[in-house]
This record gives sequence, C-alpha cells and structure tokens, in this order.
Amino acid sequence: MASLPTDKHGAGFLGRSSGSSLYQQVTQLAGLRSSGNAPTGEPSNSRHDRDLPSLRSGFFLSNARVFSTVISTPLVDAYFSCYNTSNPVLDERDFRRSLGRDSGNSRRDPYFGVQYQLVLAIGHWIIGGDESLHASFYHAARAQLSLQCLESGSLSLVQALLLVGNFLQKRDRPNTGYNYIGLAGRIAVGLGLHREAHNDVTQDRGRVQLRRRVLWILFYIESGFALTTGRPCLIDDGAIETSLPANLDDEDVLTVERNKTEVDRPTVCSAMIVQSKLAIIANRLQRNLFASKTVNSEEIEHSIKSLEEQLLDWRVQIPAYFYSAGVPEWFRGPRAIVMWKEQNLRMIFWRACKRNPNAYLSGEEASRRSYRTALENIREIANFCHDYDDLLHQNICWYATYCSFQAALVLILGQLEERQTASTNTVGTSLPLADGLSQACTCLNVLSSRMAAARRCVSVVENLSRSLNINLSAAPEVSNNGLGTDGSLYANAPGAQNGEATNDPADGSTLGQLNVSTDLALPLDVEQSFDMLFQQMQNFEGDWTTADFGNLNFEV
Repeated sequence: MASLPTDKHGAGFLGRSSGSSLYQQVTQLAGLRSSGNAPTGEPSNSRHDRDLPSLRSGFFLSNARVFSTVISTPLVDAYFSCYNTSNPVLDERDFRRSLGRDSGNSRRDPYFGVQYQLVLAIGHWIIGGDESLHASFYHAARAQLSLQCLESGSLSLVQALLLVGNFLQKRDRPNTGYNYIGLAGRIAVGLGLHREAHNDVTQDRGRVQLRRRVLWILFYIESGFALTTGRPCLIDDGAIETSLPANLDDEDVLTVERNKTEVDRPTVCSAMIVQSKLAIIANRLQRNLFASKTVNSEEIEHSIKSLEEQLLDWRVQIPAYFYSAGVPEWFRGPRAIVMWKEQNLRMIFWRACKRNPNAYLSGEEASRRSYRTALENIREIANFCHDYDDLLHQNICWYATYCSFQAALVLILGQLEERQTASTNTVGTSLPLADGLSQACTCLNVLSSRMAAARRCVSVVENLSRSLNINLSAAPEVSNNGLGTDGSLYANAPGAQNGEATNDPADGSTLGQLNVSTDLALPLDVEQSFDMLFQQMQNFEGDWTTADFGNLNFEV
C-alpha cells in the first residue's frame, strides 16, 4: 500500500505525498526508528519470499473454455458485481457474449484470454479465496503476453494491461503494477484515446462510451499511483480532449434514446465519473503544491485558494442520486470508496498547506483542518464497516484499510507536532485523538478478518500509540448518522443509512463449495513472458514494499 519506509538505497516512494513519507515523519518526531528487518517471529519479507507463487504452482489456462464454467461463473460474477461497478474497464455484455462463443472462433479478440484470466484472478481475490489460485490465474494471463504486444496496440490490450496493473497494485506489488499502468497509458495515447471526434453520428455509441471509460479509469488509477507513491503524474488532464463517459449502464447504451445522454440513477459509470473529476483535482494538487518549485507566497496562496474551491465545487456537483438513501446495495461500496478518497485527498491537501503557510491560511489552522478531516475519514469508514459488514469484500477492505491507516498516522503526527511546538512531552492526550485512534484500531481489527494488511496496520498504530503514552481505550460505539466534521456536507454520506445488506461471499469457504483443485501444472516455457521485462532488470528496484507491513520494527 506504499505506506512503508523506503529502503536503504533511497529508492521507491520518496515523494512528500506518499504514505511512506508520512510514516517517516511520525517515527522521526516520535524518536522511533523503523528497521528494514522483519520483527522476530514474522515471516521473511525478501522480495523473492513475497513474490506471488511460482508459475509451477498454478495451471495454464490459455483457452477460456478449458476452465469449468461451474467454477468460473461465480468468479466472473464477483468481478462484475464488486470490481467493475467501481472501475468499469470491461463491457459486461460484450465480455459474456465473447465468453459464450465457441473457443475456436477465429474472430475472438487476441487479448480476450488475458482479460478472462484477469477477471478470474480479480474475482477470486474479491471473494477472499486461496492466494495460490488467484496467483495462478494471474500467471496464466501473464504467460500470454509477450514483448511483441508492444509492436501494435488495441483497446483490448490497454484494458488487459490496466487490469494487470491494478491487480498487482492490490496484491502488494506496486512497482510492477506501476509499470504495467505506464505501458497501458503509452499505448492508450498512441491509439488516440485522449482525443475523440465530436458530433460524429456514424460512431458506434457503445464503442465511444467504452473508449471514454477506459481512458478515464486509466487516468484516475495512474493519478492515484502518483499521489500514493509521491511520483510525478504521467498523464496531464489538460491534454485530454475526451469527454467523460455518460452515466449509463452497458444495456442503457442500446435502450436509451440517442438524444438522451444520461440516466438519473446509479450506474456502473456513476462512481468512476465522480472519481475522475476528483483525480483532476488530485493531479493539480500534486503539480501545484507537492511538485512545485516556486517559493512565491502569492502563487502558493492562489493555488491553495483555487484547490479549496475546486474541492468544494466537486462535492456540490455530485448528483443527488449519489446520496440517496435508496441506492442499490451494489452501489454502496463504490460510493463509499469515492468519498473516502475525497477525505483522504482533503487531508493530504491540508497537510500540504501546513508546509506552505501564507496570509490566507496559517500553518496551525491547516494542521487543525487536516486533523479534523482525519477524524472524519476514520468515522466514515468505521460507520460503513459497522452498518454494512455483509457488504465488505476485498476491494472495499483494501481502500478502507489504506485510508483509515493514513488517517491514524495523521492524527498521531498532529499530536507529535503539537507536543514539539509546546516544547514538552505532554502525557495527556485530547479525547478526540484517543477516541479516533481507538475507533481506527477497532475498524482495522474488523477488516483484519479479511485482510492481513489490516492486522499489521493495527500493530503499527498500537505500537506508536504505546510509545507516545496515548491510551487507547475501547472505541466509542460508532454512530450511524453519517455526519462528518463539516456537518451537512456529509449528512447523506455513505454509511449514513440503515438498510438490509446482501450477503457477499468473503470467506475461504467459497473454495470448498466450488471444489477447486490446484493440482494441475503450468508449462515452464514462459521465456517471453511480458513480466520478465520488469522482473529481470538488474538495476530496477523490485517490489520490496508489501501491504503486510512485515518489515516494520520499533525501537524506542
């Protein structure tokens, strides 16, 4: 999750917006130091030990028809129900239609097999299945990619690379995922996805919609990578001429009249449209505050005012149906993720303002706003996990863990800075801080039943709190009124409504029900595997960062 210390070579996540930078500030101010070695009793975290299981441990699935539909159907359903609703990279109708064709059909897209394996990998990860199996799906997809792919380009290749990159990001391999996303971006620009012919009635409406979706999903995933790792943005929103996709479901493209551009209800595009607009602001924040070399206080003040207005406008422009209490159950997760991301971005924004005090906003006020936003973020995540426990799956848990952990670090950092300013090692702690950290730990403990990363996050927060004499009492019971620090702005935020949640298979028992066997073997001839380009570069720093936080050690 890119929230760990950088290695001794100084490579990795060094930017000021990165979670690693935030963590380092906490440990430095606390007088603690993090070690690159795993604590006693923890599993080794060398790169080779943390790699996804070997190719030999899985099975090769080059033909989509080889894998039993009895097993694959629930995984495909999980992908489209829980992942594609947030990131609609694939058109569900087209995918299922291709899946139903004869495997010998020569018209099948050459990259459909790659997409299929990745759908199975992501679907299996979503339901919380055995890691070796969804790793096998990934390896099967990777084995079908070669360097020859770079000699041509297509929309389906961009989709495949985008899915690979995002899957690896969430499977604790952010550097390799970052490279796949970069390749997807280069090919997308080469294909001209960032431009479109306006008012061309001869264009296939569904194709135009899909191109827009893929381009903007690529944009906000790359933007998230940049902010999370503190790296520069590679795709400039100013160079994108492509319109945002219309708020339409896949089937709406055919049924809604051509002169009616959108529907007024949640669709698979609703969350991604709002998230794309948020990513534009995130890019500007990265460019104007974190990456800017200007020391002109007037320019900085102007940037801060402009970004604050853009964040306010973003919330005002969100459609009313986005906050409706009667939204479909499937939409609650995508909606919550977007709102958590906005709170996380706002928290980072106020932290950036603290580094750039000016006449408009003092450093002390910026610190207070960041502190309040962190509390708000923790409360919203805790509310959702409390009210919609049955809706939690790996994708939601991943974002909940990331955001709540960063918010907890900001709370601790704020307390440390306050102590430093007062030049005293005050033992007493304000009630909101203790309650906020307790609530974060309680929430992370709930998430830990589904994610190992959350267990390590709890350990980090508890160790830091104990070292700083912060008493983590039992967390107060979460409220379900959904009110944030900003009052009415979040009166209808995710988690605010009571409702019956649908069951989501998020436990390991699913594998037993599917009777999945992992005894088959992959062929060893994968010399031209696409991933070799990244994995075997001697001078390229590998994915030494892991979401399991196994290389953290604390010495007071």
